[in-house]
Amino acid sequence: MIKFWAFVLVFCSCGLNLRAQSPYWTTFDTHLDENILKLTTDSLGFVWQLTANGLYKFDGLRSIKKTAANETIGQFTCIGQNASMGFVIGTSNGFLVFYNPYTGEIVFEKWMDSPVTSLHCPSAQNDCLSVSYGHGIKLKKERLNKKFSVEDGLVSNEVYQACLVGNEVIVASDQGLQRLGITKNGLQSLFTSGTENGDFDIILTQLKINDDDLWLADFDASILQINDNGKTDRFPLLKREKINELYTHDEEPLVATNGGLYQLRDGKLEQLFPSTGKADVVTMTIDEEHNIWLVTSENKLMRGSMLFQRFQKFSQEIQCLAHHNETFYVGFSDKLLKGNFTTGFSEMLKSNVNCLKVSEAGNLWVGTFSEGLMVFSSKGKLLEKKKSWEGFDQQSVLDIALDKNKVYVSSLSGVEVFEIDETEDRVIFKKMEHLNDLIGDGFVYQTLPSDQGLFSGMDRQGFRIYDGQQLTSITRLPSGQKLGSVLSMAFTDNTLWFSSSEVGLCQFKEGKIKKVNTSDPSKEAYTAIIPIDHGQLLMIKPKSFEVFDISKLHFMSFDEELDLRPSPAFLNAYAQDSNYVYIANNDRIYTFKKGENLKTDPEIIIDLVDVNLTHAKGRHIFEENENNIQFSFSGSWMSDALKINYQYKMDGYDTHWRQTKDRSVSYPKLPPGNYTFRVRASETTSFSNEPEVSYAIEIKQRFYKTRIFLIVCSLLILYLIYKLLSVRREAQLRKIEMESKHVTSQLVNLRSQINPHFLFNSFNTLMGLIEEDDKERSLSFVENLTDFYRLVLEHSKNQLVTFNHEIKLVKLYIKLLNERFEDSIHLVVPDDGINTMIPPLTLQLLIENAVKHNEVNKEKHLAIEIRQEGDFLYVSNNKRKKLYAPLSSGSGLENIRKRYELLNPRSIDIIETAESFTVKLPIIYESSHS
Repeated sequence: MIKFWAFVLVFCSCGLNLRAQSPYWTTFDTHLDENILKLTTDSLGFVWQLTANGLYKFDGLRSIKKTAANETIGQFTCIGQNASMGFVIGTSNGFLVFYNPYTGEIVFEKWMDSPVTSLHCPSAQNDCLSVSYGHGIKLKKERLNKKFSVEDGLVSNEVYQACLVGNEVIVASDQGLQRLGITKNGLQSLFTSGTENGDFDIILTQLKINDDDLWLADFDASILQINDNGKTDRFPLLKREKINELYTHDEEPLVATNGGLYQLRDGKLEQLFPSTGKADVVTMTIDEEHNIWLVTSENKLMRGSMLFQRFQKFSQEIQCLAHHNETFYVGFSDKLLKGNFTTGFSEMLKSNVNCLKVSEAGNLWVGTFSEGLMVFSSKGKLLEKKKSWEGFDQQSVLDIALDKNKVYVSSLSGVEVFEIDETEDRVIFKKMEHLNDLIGDGFVYQTLPSDQGLFSGMDRQGFRIYDGQQLTSITRLPSGQKLGSVLSMAFTDNTLWFSSSEVGLCQFKEGKIKKVNTSDPSKEAYTAIIPIDHGQLLMIKPKSFEVFDISKLHFMSFDEELDLRPSPAFLNAYAQDSNYVYIANNDRIYTFKKGENLKTDPEIIIDLVDVNLTHAKGRHIFEENENNIQFSFSGSWMSDALKINYQYKMDGYDTHWRQTKDRSVSYPKLPPGNYTFRVRASETTSFSNEPEVSYAIEIKQRFYKTRIFLIVCSLLILYLIYKLLSVRREAQLRKIEMESKHVTSQLVNLRSQINPHFLFNSFNTLMGLIEEDDKERSLSFVENLTDFYRLVLEHSKNQLVTFNHEIKLVKLYIKLLNERFEDSIHLVVPDDGINTMIPPLTLQLLIENAVKHNEVNKEKHLAIEIRQEGDFLYVSNNKRKKLYAPLSSGSGLENIRKRYELLNPRSIDIIETAESFTVKLPIIYESSHS
């Protein structure tokens, strides 16, 4: 919490420092027809542009409108951000618009009766503090939701900005600074600048909280810092410029004014934009990749890197570089310059300078191409110059390595080691050792002393390790590929990283060498490898700078966005201090800021899902005809959005990842099923550990196409086929059985035809007629008997005969019986016949059965009646049972029953009473058996 025990202004005697350290600025065309009011970023790193009529997302290539103002809520005026609520936008009609940039959800809330001019929403809370200039402030915190004005304790309603810090509200107004405590009943004034110090003339317009420091801007074009102890420092601009916005970044705030953009560094305000002249900077923000984004009054959107900045430009190519305290040493092909970027540079030496190193004593060691080795004190005094020693002519020094009391000098012919005694103003060479016999002759580009021995990068011969006793030469990879020349080396955690001319970047650890796959398919060697913070290496190439994340084996390349110029391959042309690495590129020095947490991969988000060219609105389940799916996505690599490559895959459809630079893909005819769309982004062509996002969908199948429906239908069809086959088989079996019964019936009929009793009785009757010499009756009997058997043979060939045909046979049969029984059998049938079909010999069998079981003579007549009642045919006879009736097998009636069951679903019935015996036969219509 910021403490305001005192409010003492300490005016620093430091004006604007016009150092040449500034980003390279790239201008973007937003294609917007309206002015940008505010810039902000989200957690993914995208830049958002607020205008009076809309909120736009900028992904480095295009501006996409996400939400719009309307007449009800009024125009947009300001924007804040909250981790749980997303963006909070204030409007001219007193509304707050809550917009979630990840889901697209928008909520409107009437907040005030006056325009909202400023917002502060603490990122870790759901609290919200708004300002309405001329009308005070409104605070929403826990149960407190109230508007406050002068009547409620504010010193002024003309509030420019306000911040919510814990349980306190800090207000910047035209009356200065006020600090208020939050109570259950409202706000309680704890401190005002005017009350204690009488400085009501200080009108505060900007207010920012950074850690425990409070940063302010006033109308006097000054920046004020109040630390935790209440001490206040003031940093005025030399030129009176209106401060439009104050932005805190780390411990170095940035100030946007109507004259340009400034940054406070080491107590000095340095101009970052423009490099020369003036420009009105309306608003600014910083993204996750440490890029500054600003908008000018001409509505130009511009980007510059805070990670890499251009430091100083010279008139010729830089060959080497060194730095100590505030002094820089710059080596060229014809001279050595000494100085800084405030007071300027002066010539220190005329020579072709190859390498520069500063010892712990502060002395400068200079390796030249033709004049050997020189040592200068920090004051520029020449302490030592060696062109040759102990018979060796070493006028060209390629590299110098300082290690405690030893100096390793690499030259065109090998390596020499010197033991030295060094102070600030003297250097004594005590002992020299030639390593040429051990390491061998040849160019040595770099020597690197370590606990594992002395590593020497050789020309076309790999590298060599000398541990004081044994020499190890490494010239090839395990695969047999030659390393070529080793140009640069560096150690991190007992691992040697080196760059070779034939292979590129390699690592050497525990005696094993391994090639590192880089994002650059070319074999361009690195001219310098520099260990920096967070397990990373800064890698220098003639055309690019790269940051290598060791744990992820991931490269981040920076080139065109820094305006790098291809430069000669001068080795290890860099210097560094605790805050910066200074890198020489062609004729310019660039700075790299150390200690920053670097974003290593593009963040990615699925912006839009369209189904049949219509926004899906968060839906995940679609009908079968909703199978034209389009996914729109974007990756945030704001340093250079053109570098982004995408890989995508539809699980359940694609078998492998697909790669594209497009920001939308379509699947026009997805079949029904469950799918998961996955997409990831990389600023290189490598996709090893990049984060990805996904969107699961289900395309439902129409019911009649579902597997269950098809299974049910298949089972039903199989059942129907089974039933059809069963019915057919049953019909075949019934036919076979019918044919069998028919044959049986024929046999029964034939048996009845040749029944010995029937024939015997018929012959006896015929003999009686002959004995009576009754020729006419005898002849008639023989004719009737012949016709009877003829009809029996004809009927036995058919399964069914008509009733009339059957009656003809029955009447002949009755005539034959009446010759025997002297007309004692009487048959009664309808005169007009009966419309029915009947199995042949059915009636004959029934009459035979009646004769068989009843007495028939002149005294006891047998009456047989055939009649139709409804759908049945009744055959009845009166009962005159014989005293000694023959045993009956019942085969005749059973035969009739089974034949009817095969021909008709209804069976026969037998009705027997004391007076009569009746057989009930179902009528079989001719139409049903045609």
